[in-house]
Amino acid sequence: MTTEPARRDAEEAIPTRASRRAARTVRVDAVGATPGPAPRADRATAALAVLVGVLLAAAGVVADRAPTAAVVALLVVAVANGWPGLLRLPSALGARTVLLLSSAALLAAVLVRRDEPLLEHVPVALALSTVGICLQQLVRSDGRTALTHSLAVSAAAVAVFLCGVCLVPLAALYLEARPVALVGAALAAGALADLLPLRRWAIPLAMLLGAGAAVVADLLVGRGDPGASALIGVVVAMVAASVRHVLAGSVRVRGWADRLTVAAAGALVPGVAVYAISRAVLG
Repeated sequence: MTTEPARRDAEEAIPTRASRRAARTVRVDAVGATPGPAPRADRATAALAVLVGVLLAAAGVVADRAPTAAVVALLVVAVANGWPGLLRLPSALGARTVLLLSSAALLAAVLVRRDEPLLEHVPVALALSTVGICLQQLVRSDGRTALTHSLAVSAAAVAVFLCGVCLVPLAALYLEARPVALVGAALAAGALADLLPLRRWAIPLAMLLGAGAAVVADLLVGRGDPGASALIGVVVAMVAASVRHVLAGSVRVRGWADRLTVAAAGALVPGVAVYAISRAVLG
C-alpha cells in the first residue's frame, strides 16, 4: 500500500493550474523590480542605419533603377557576408557562400524584368535559394550540428533578401513619386530615434520621425501626396527599428561587421511592405 508521505509527494509532483500559471508569469526580484525596456541597437549601429538611409535616399532621387539596384546589392551582400557570423552558424563559410549566391539570384530575378509582371522570376530564384540552403546542409562535414538552427537562420536571411529586392522595381515603376527616396528618408530619420535617450519610446518616436521625413521628401522630390508618403514613412521606420531592436536583443552584436549587418537588414526588410503600399496607393 502507498504510505501517506509517498501519496503527498506524488500529489505535489503533479503540476497544478496555479503552479503552471505562476511559472508563466514574469519573475520579479525581492524588491519588486519589473523587467526593463527591451534592448535596442547601440549608437554605432544607429549611425550606420542613418548612413544607409541617406545612401538609399540619394539613389532614389535618380529617375532610374540602376543606383537603387547598386545600393540594394551592397546591402544584401553585407547581410549575406555578416549574417552567419552574427547568428553564430556552425558552418559559416558554406552558409555565407549559399547566401551570396541566393542574393545574386534574387537580384538577377528583379533586374531581368523591365515591364509587368516585375516579380515574375522571383519565385524561381526563391526556390533555387531554398534548394541551395538544403544542399549546403547535406554537404557539411561537421556532423550537421545545430541543423535546425542553421536552416532557420539561412532561410531568414533569404527572406530578408526577398524583402529588400522589392525596392528595385519601384525605382523604375514610379518615376514621379520616387518611393525609394521616401524609404531612404524615413530610414535615416527613424534611426535617429536610437541616438536619443528615450529608450522606452524609441519605436514610436522613430515612426513619427519617419513619417515627417517621408512627407518632406515627397514635397521636395515626389508628387506631393502627404497621406501616402506618411504611410510609407511610418511603416518603414517601424519595421526597420523593430528589426534592429530584435536583433540587438537576440544576439550579441560585436564589431562593425555585425553592426553593418543589423543596419542593412533593417533597411531591407521594409521593402516588400513599401512595394505593396506603392502598388495599392500610388496605382
